[in-house]
Order: sequence, then structure tokens, then C-alpha cells
Amino acid sequence: LYDSPKVFPRGVPSCATDGETMYACAMNSRNVFASTDPKSGVWTQVGTFDSDRYGDADLFIDDDGRFYMYWGWSQILPFQAVELDPKTFKEIGKPVVCFFGNYKENGFERRRPDDLIFPYFNHRPYFPEEYPWIEGPWMVKHNGKYYLQYAAIGLEFASYSHGVYVSDSPLGPFEYSPHNPLTFKTTGFMVGAGHGSTFHDKNGDLWTICMVPSFYGGG
Repeated sequence: LYDSPKVFPRGVPSCATDGETMYACAMNSRNVFASTDPKSGVWTQVGTFDSDRYGDADLFIDDDGRFYMYWGWSQILPFQAVELDPKTFKEIGKPVVCFFGNYKENGFERRRPDDLIFPYFNHRPYFPEEYPWIEGPWMVKHNGKYYLQYAAIGLEFASYSHGVYVSDSPLGPFEYSPHNPLTFKTTGFMVGAGHGSTFHDKNGDLWTICMVPSFYGGG
């Protein structure tokens, strides 16, 4: 069912639910919206963040009802996280650094010019080696562990992929998974498999959604 609500965060949205209410926010926006019936298209603004710096915002509600925000969208800045007040959506404590991109250690994060599908940035050359673009944070809790998913190295590359860091706590410390990359697709007509989310369905099974370049091969 497709719905286009009149009041909803625009841009790159994130949604989370506590089982009764669904909350939504968007990248670099201060506004938080909520709905008890998302299919109705009725959303109400319920709060504002302390900051509009949450690039690729990901709102996460833990099993104990505590709210967290994860964000990161940069070649040089890290993923960060902070706990939020569930009533005011203001920050509780100081943000913590989760991890940086690390192309020297994590091979799938390397940007290779011959892997370029289309020149998303045309104001400068792509260098043989440079810092990866990490983006699209997404937190999922599974069997008591916290998995912070991220996309690298940029949607304009065929090797656009997902990696994951793991922790025993929603605020870390996080350790790089030896099973990375989580998703990876460099062959076929549709390539790239990043900037998505892993989630549990109503039966408890895990699914992953990935984004691929929709105009690969033309236009």
C-alpha cells in the first residue's frame, strides 16, 4: 500500500517502532513525527532534536524502550551515536564515536577508479586510493547483540556494499565483523548492494534490503 502523507519528514527518512507507535525522522532535520496508524497517512510532530547534524539519521528503539540516534555520512567523519530522551528527543549525555571508515584494513572499502559506474562527483578526479564514503547507518538487535550496519564505498561504485560492526551495548564499543562484507554484488545487470537495512519480520526471520543504482547502464 503506497501512501503519500501530507505531514512526513522529507529527504532520507528513518522509522522505528515500539510496537504501538511508529516514529519517523529524516537526515539533517530537527523534526520528529509519530503515528499510531501509519497506513492512515496521519503523522503528528512530537518533538525536535537538539541538532540538525544527523546525516543519514537512524532512529533505534531498544527492547527496554530507550531511544538512540545513529548517524554518519562522510569520507572523513565517523559514525556517531547518542541516547535520546523518549519524550523530548533531546540528547542524553554526549555523542560517542562508533567507528571510522578504514580502507587500509577493510578491503571492500577501497575506492578503485575502474570500479566506477558513473561520476557522481564531477568536480574532481577519483584517486587510486582515498578514504571510503561510509553512510547509511542502521542498527538491528539480534540474539542480544547490537549490529551497526553501514554502507561503503559510495553508490557510484559497482562494489557498493554493506559492512557491520558488533557490540554488546547500543553505544559500543563496536568491533569490526570478520564476516564482512555483509552484502556484495559486483556482477549482473544490477550491481551494488548498499544503503539499506536488515530487519526481523513478524516471524522473527531476518531480511536485508539493499539499494542499487537504478540508472546503471544508461542515462
